[in-house]
Amino acid sequence: MGKKAASWDALLKLLELQDKSEYNIAMITISIDDMQGDLIGYLRRVQAGETLIITQANAPIAEIKPVSKIIKQNAKQLRPFALCKGNFVLPDDFDSPLPEEILSQ
Repeated sequence: MGKKAASWDALLKLLELQDKSEYNIAMITISIDDMQGDLIGYLRRVQAGETLIITQANAPIAEIKPVSKIIKQNAKQLRPFALCKGNFVLPDDFDSPLPEEILSQ
């Protein structure tokens, strides 16, 4: 096994150790083309608890994993109204058309 393969295996083992208490740590590696071919199917697998490693030319480029329980709980909470009140002021011309020199760029 070459250095790249060994380090890739080590990375996968580390990733598998994360969030063991929250999810079934099934992890699969798929190419971008595979992902595009069955996007809904792969997203269902993520929803079921799997983590996907997306590759391009056999190199990992992204990880897609289920949303943690903490994020799900926070998403249900409404943001406070006027959270930044007094921190900044919108100018009166905020929604007026942009100047021609900006539009021509």
